[in-house]
Amino acid sequence: SFYLYSAFDTNGNPVKVAATTVVKDYSNLLLTPVAPFDPSRTYTAVITTKVRWSDGNGLDANRSWPFTTAAALGAPTNLLPASNATFVAPSTLVSATFAEDLRIDTVTAASFSLVSASTGDPVLGSVSYLNRRITFTPREPLETGKSYTATLQRGILSANDTPLLEPVTWPFSIGSYVGPAGGKVSTPDGTFTLYFPPRALERETLIQIQPREPDGSEQALLSSGVFTPATSFEIGPSSTAFLKPVAATFDFAATPAAALQGLAIFRLVEWRWALV
Repeated sequence: SFYLYSAFDTNGNPVKVAATTVVKDYSNLLLTPVAPFDPSRTYTAVITTKVRWSDGNGLDANRSWPFTTAAALGAPTNLLPASNATFVAPSTLVSATFAEDLRIDTVTAASFSLVSASTGDPVLGSVSYLNRRITFTPREPLETGKSYTATLQRGILSANDTPLLEPVTWPFSIGSYVGPAGGKVSTPDGTFTLYFPPRALERETLIQIQPREPDGSEQALLSSGVFTPATSFEIGPSSTAFLKPVAATFDFAATPAAALQGLAIFRLVEWRWALV
């Protein structure tokens, strides 16, 4: 006798939205959907002549009225660390910034989580909200050399109660420290590896290997030589001094044989990359 619909079946009959009806008092009915309304969708509420007052009288005809729900909460405009970021500092905070205000009571540990990518174990920490930015602060520094996955759930609502259209998930990896004892650091896929002998570094250092596209100066130098630029990696921090020679290896297994033309090393000189 009181229902909602937003679509029709193949026979042209309205498909009712699952909901519960409660009589609030002698003149008010409350219809509550079992699941949240879909965003940006038009629904029609219908009350039929089967509804009767206590004296037995009712409507002389069915009554209906349409309404449209608000648009979904837009995806975050900025993620930190960025999706698929590598060699992130272990002390990093994890955050997502939105273009609109959120309902602060929906920003909780249940709606924003961080887990180990390999085990699925949750990372303990706290969740806060300020200036449209949700931040997850791990209780302890994240493990070096490990990968993590951050997730924002649809339970996060905008100030006008609209949810995310779908959960937002992004992965990132923590960098590796190398100290005086030596060690190695590789890209996540193992394509590029640096080997540090003992005493090559004076102190514990977070070594970074970032994939990058060759800039103009590299393009010009490489294109004028015997091969053209392809895959590039930038090693950091830029101020790091090696006390002993450091070895670098590149795995060509996934590279077509026709593209195996050689390797080149550049160093930054007066803000320009120069061929070594």
